[in-house]
Amino acid sequence: MKVTLQSYLLIIFLALLTSCCRSLSEKFDDILTIDLTQELTSITPIVVREISLSTGDDPIGHMSKFVPAKDGFFIMDAFRNTIWKFSETGEKIGKLHSVGNGPGEYSCVSEIDVYPNGDLAVFDFKTGKIHRYDGFLNFVSSIEIPERACGFSIGSDTSYFVNKAGDKHELNINLGHFNTADGDIEPIIKSKHKHENLAFGSGNTHFWRSGNDVIFYDRFTPDFYLIRNDSVSPYFSILSDDIPDSDVVKALVNATMDHQYSFSGIDAATIIDVLYAFKCDNILLFGLHSTPSRHICYRFSDNQMFSLNMNTPPFYGALQGAIGVYQDCFVTNKQPLDDGNPSILLYKFNN
Repeated sequence: MKVTLQSYLLIIFLALLTSCCRSLSEKFDDILTIDLTQELTSITPIVVREISLSTGDDPIGHMSKFVPAKDGFFIMDAFRNTIWKFSETGEKIGKLHSVGNGPGEYSCVSEIDVYPNGDLAVFDFKTGKIHRYDGFLNFVSSIEIPERACGFSIGSDTSYFVNKAGDKHELNINLGHFNTADGDIEPIIKSKHKHENLAFGSGNTHFWRSGNDVIFYDRFTPDFYLIRNDSVSPYFSILSDDIPDSDVVKALVNATMDHQYSFSGIDAATIIDVLYAFKCDNILLFGLHSTPSRHICYRFSDNQMFSLNMNTPPFYGALQGAIGVYQDCFVTNKQPLDDGNPSILLYKFNN
């Protein structure tokens, strides 16, 4: 009787373990699938507001990242290793350019995010550290992410989601969870190919914040995930002729590792990679880096999909479809940025 009871308990335990530990990297069939092979009609956004950015004689070179704050917003210029903070009206509050290895200094900023209380988090790609600054950009503290991370997003005040690059002998963690209390990265999604995260540059972000939610893209796959607080769930999947199969990805990764730029007949420019993915109200907006680049607008209320048309005033000179979500609007940046009068556009769509 004792053996039988133990056997039943073991069976129940294994069943629960199987149901709870189903890998998120498995193909999910019960979520939204967006078909990019169909013909799309065009939709034109409507500008709600333009915010001029007061930078004085110190212009912004490139808006690599836009993150809202409680009293304004942050803009990262990865090429100049600089982070700006602006008020809601575009007035400059402060600037970080702390190049170095001392306390509160970074050598290569590759990602920023905001803590629940409004503090700024800056990820230094070279050192693997996340530096924390208060709302006035004063240094608070630093933590070090174990092993080698490429990017991050904040889950809570003490936890982070990261994508980690391996070496040529180990598989990467495309998405992992790091809690400062534990000190280890817990794998959530593992890549199928070694060094996959570093193919075509490690600076490409996989995390895009829309309010309290973060969209994560599993690179070179059709799959997107939603990060909300400390949980991860499948979000949507895209159907496209340009999603590479396993052999193509392997060839691209190997060629990149060997510093080759001839991909044996593979046109890397035609393979979909995601520029951004944001959600605001009823609209999901994402940009695809392929040939040609495409900006896709998906409307949840009626399951309609459109191609975003930005070839109209005042969008002339806008760098890309979206860099963030702010004040219930999508945000894009205007060009040229280095003429002393940079600005951002807040826009919506007719629902």
